[in-house]
Amino acid sequence: MEAYGKTSANGTLSCVSWIWHITCCERIDCMSQCKNVFEAILRYGHDEDFVPNEDENFIPTDAPAGSADKIEVLRRRVELGQPLWHTTDRVDYSGLTGAIRPRE
Repeated sequence: MEAYGKTSANGTLSCVSWIWHITCCERIDCMSQCKNVFEAILRYGHDEDFVPNEDENFIPTDAPAGSADKIEVLRRRVELGQPLWHTTDRVDYSGLTGAIRPRE
């Protein structure tokens, strides 16, 4: 799993992903207390042993990748402790229409 924080020039840990924000920033302002990602892991633990919960609420989405709807589905899955990716989530953009820019 990738690191979710990075050390800034002044030596403090800053958020670089929304997952880090959900798991760490909402805990008594961790960012002002942790000097680096290793200190945050020592203080709050890590999720290497995390096992996602695939219950009856874990359903696929037809939202296209990168859309606001897909991002909201992924955010909700993290909140519920579910896997991020469902095996039958939309995998392409077929059937969608979008704005077409004319060539200049």
